[in-house]
Amino acid sequence: MAFRHNNQALVTPPAATLEEAKLRAHETIDIVAGAARASVLTMVPGQEMTYLRKEDQARAYLADGDPDDNDYPLLQASVGADAYPAGHPNAGQLVATVAEAAAVVMMVSDAWTNLGALIERVRLRGKRLATLAETPAEVAACVAWARAAYTAALAGEELPAEPEF
Repeated sequence: MAFRHNNQALVTPPAATLEEAKLRAHETIDIVAGAARASVLTMVPGQEMTYLRKEDQARAYLADGDPDDNDYPLLQASVGADAYPAGHPNAGQLVATVAEAAAVVMMVSDAWTNLGALIERVRLRGKRLATLAETPAEVAACVAWARAAYTAALAGEELPAEPEF
């Protein structure tokens, strides 16, 4: 998978010194983490807040013993518009009730939490490995590992082995 930022392929330019290589590696690893996240999220202004508020409403709805659908406008907006996610027996089928919308929001939230945590683990570990690297080649290996690890995470595959040096 070619990661892109601002519609540009992400390429780390060569560095003059080891410290410069480490700085560029940290920047690249962060930017590629953002590109990995953007490949599965809707990246438009305000959407993150909408997702968070929908999750809040879904949690509240599911915890409410006798919920009134009118108290959950973002979930109501999902009825007839949002679909069950891939991997669910009803994948692609539109949700028909606010209760179904709440359940789907929580399924997607849980899946994102797991993937988001994995992306964050790769980001932090890649930067730590780059910090510990002793040569520009080792730094480059850390960036290459992070790119491969992000790709594996997005594909639901096992992460590659970390570079050894």
